[in-house]
Amino acid sequence: MEKATGRRLVHQAWKEGRVPEAALSSTEGEFQAVSGQVERESLLRTYRRRLRRTPPGSLLHDQTRTLVGFLEAFQETRLTMISVTPEVGKFDIFLADSQARQILFWMQMFSQRQETRRK
Repeated sequence: MEKATGRRLVHQAWKEGRVPEAALSSTEGEFQAVSGQVERESLLRTYRRRLRRTPPGSLLHDQTRTLVGFLEAFQETRLTMISVTPEVGKFDIFLADSQARQILFWMQMFSQRQETRRK
């Protein structure tokens, strides 16, 4: 995915309230944006299983439950998974529609701080 497209999609999703402001930092400065198609049913199987294996009330359980709810409500068979990795900072994964025209969901459980500059 081109950087300009990744940046535009993240900013658009933030303006529309689908991602937090902190996600904008992923597209500042140098970053990589990679995207690929994923099957909705495959994600549902994976995250329903994870939901059963995480302790109720834990942050991971709550984030996974939110993701499963989104996937259950989503009607298309495919999504685009977009990962954004800045040189320094945060790593984020988003789900977009199958044509990658719009980010629909921020996969919060995968966001993490990177302590040092990548080499």
